[in-house]
Amino acid sequence: MAKGMMIVDGQRVNFDGEKNVLSVIRKAGIEMPTFCYYSDLSVYGACRMCVVENEETGKIDASCSMEPRDGMRIRTNSARLLKHRRVILELLLASHNCNCTTCEKSGHCRLQELAQQFGVRRIRFPDTREHYEIDSSSPAVLRDPNKCILCGDCVRVCEEMQGMGILNFAFRGSNAQVMPAFDRRMSETKCVSCGQCAAVCPTGAISVDGHNPDASRRILNAWPQPEQLENLIKGRRSVRQYRPENVDPALLQQVLDVSAHAPTGVNARKLWVGVMDDMDRMQAFREDVYARLADKALHNALPQCRRTAFFAAAPRLWKEQGIDGIFRGAPHFVLVGNAKDAPCQEQDPLIYLSYMELYAQSLGLGTTWCGLLYWCLQLMLPELLPELGLPETHSFQYAMLLGEPAIRYARTVEYGPATVHRIQWK
Repeated sequence: MAKGMMIVDGQRVNFDGEKNVLSVIRKAGIEMPTFCYYSDLSVYGACRMCVVENEETGKIDASCSMEPRDGMRIRTNSARLLKHRRVILELLLASHNCNCTTCEKSGHCRLQELAQQFGVRRIRFPDTREHYEIDSSSPAVLRDPNKCILCGDCVRVCEEMQGMGILNFAFRGSNAQVMPAFDRRMSETKCVSCGQCAAVCPTGAISVDGHNPDASRRILNAWPQPEQLENLIKGRRSVRQYRPENVDPALLQQVLDVSAHAPTGVNARKLWVGVMDDMDRMQAFREDVYARLADKALHNALPQCRRTAFFAAAPRLWKEQGIDGIFRGAPHFVLVGNAKDAPCQEQDPLIYLSYMELYAQSLGLGTTWCGLLYWCLQLMLPELLPELGLPETHSFQYAMLLGEPAIRYARTVEYGPATVHRIQWK
């Protein structure tokens, strides 16, 4: 990798392995406008906003596609470059749907931001582009070709980071467009709805369908500290005793809303989630379950398996001793099913409940992975599942108890170093 020193706007800047001049400029603390440059993606050099002027030759070049050379002297913000960038912005705006006030990315649009920064107040060029139909067929993103500036960010992130290649360039010159192959609608492609294209799109050409960017949270430098996550993972417990009270409805809804962001295979997002959110209804359901189990046990109608003995005895323990072996006295439970045609039918619900448990416990709530409730509904009383709302298109996968814990723990559990098999491969 090249090493050396450059002069950037009269400032000496050392470089050591930077892949292009743009990286050296930013290393010097100089902000350069770009539309098409992402350090994790291949260099495209289409927008020409990052051009610099060589002091020795007067040549203008895109800094993202220039290799740094020892002794190079460049300017990044001369009057000539300012005029050049303004013309580029005018041309982009001339062929852009400028209904900014109703655009979902208004206030977060890179084109809007740079137009204001460079003082573009009028557009001298007429819009001669054809008007294209908006594609809202995808469950995840909305594609508006009339706002596309042909930066290619979505094309490269889909191909290089996701390995899908759903979007690409079509046609040439003034007729150029970004679209799926053969101008298919997004719903007709193999798109997995990952949202990466919307994340990198600098305008409103691709946006998260139905979501205002203002509703999103900034995550840059906002992650929990590693020690906090370590304490949460080590300190989580399967709660066996719950306080006899409802979880605050707003808090319970918060847990469900956040948990809905858990990933699913191929981003299918076909989970069915059922929640028992009221302690009185929970008590009625508990009594009904034990009564049904007792009736089946009396008539020898329980399915025979290695768990039959427990479910045959559970109603008697509940009635005679008040031992709630299945529900642990919890005020709530969450059931999760998945579509029968989901790519990861069994895995998605477990991932969902893992995310839910950690978030719920971070809020001070108790949880229990409840295999007994799962087996009760899946093996002993499957007729209850439709009554609980599970659609015929879905299969029941697991259950979790939820509530305010009766006991709180002060310390983590330490199991020592992980026992791991280091795989060797020749």
